[in-house]
Amino acid sequence: QQLKDVYQPELNVQLGTKLLGQLKKEFNGNLVLATASYNAGSFRVRQWLKQQPTLPTEQWIELIPFKETRDYVKAVLEYMLVFERKGLASQHTRLADHLLPLNAQLANAGKTCNPAVEWCL
Repeated sequence: QQLKDVYQPELNVQLGTKLLGQLKKEFNGNLVLATASYNAGSFRVRQWLKQQPTLPTEQWIELIPFKETRDYVKAVLEYMLVFERKGLASQHTRLADHLLPLNAQLANAGKTCNPAVEWCL
């Protein structure tokens, strides 16, 4: 495959899905942190967590330094709920289910990556 192939929708979706899965694993299933990492990079999210480790998740989202990333995280959460309500998702959740406390996530962030078998960001 060539580099230009990443612009093909099938490959692009496959790579994006793989990356988001890796980020969810890196951040112990926390969708907010994985989504912010997908947009801004996991190294930045780890920096932001170190600066504000004890904030409630909804406040942490509001303090994401990059407006684009802050808006992206909010949009992903909003659309996820819309897709769930329309029956286009495998499960129904409450938004609160995705606003897990961040301090527990910080303790293990980045410790679950094995570079021998996966991307480590």
